[in-house]
Amino acid sequence: MRKPVKTYEYIVVFKRNSLKLVDWISKLLMFIAIVAFFYNYIIQAKANNWHIDFSAASVRCLLIAVSICLWWLYCYKLKREGKQPFYRFALLLAAVGWYNFPNGFFICIGYLIAAVLEKPVKLLPEVAIDEHELVFNTFPVKKYKWNEISNIIMKDGVLTIDFKTNKLFQKDINDEVGKDIEKEFNAFCAKQLVQN
Repeated sequence: MRKPVKTYEYIVVFKRNSLKLVDWISKLLMFIAIVAFFYNYIIQAKANNWHIDFSAASVRCLLIAVSICLWWLYCYKLKREGKQPFYRFALLLAAVGWYNFPNGFFICIGYLIAAVLEKPVKLLPEVAIDEHELVFNTFPVKKYKWNEISNIIMKDGVLTIDFKTNKLFQKDINDEVGKDIEKEFNAFCAKQLVQN
């Protein structure tokens, strides 16, 4: 039996920081893999007098390098269309390619970690709020009970959370919020703070 999906009273989506650094790191990792795989193929082919052995690891690396290039082009097309590209598939392919290298196991693990972390890093930052808790969809997920919060207020497109540990969280909201919704949200939060 499946556990029912929890619903929240409010989900506040924040403005996203630039993802240029994350994309740049992904592209750099793909570029390094492509160069290494093509170089490996050329060295192996030259050593075999340019005889192509389709069972060789160097040919698999060549095919992976070409596949990474094609995925990169696909991501470029997505970016031009205004969509968010994800490079994790190419990073997974690169991890497989590095696994074929002697002593490439640790590099393979690094690429796997980069592939797994790319999507959570690119998620829209948001906080889900109900009568029991506040849940931030960061990596890892952060949950706070109402008794850990001293004050929370939404005003002029900014959400401010004052924690009892004297930590202050303040972030711009992604979409414009009407005054009536802002007032309703603040009343809901004030009620939760009084009850807890």
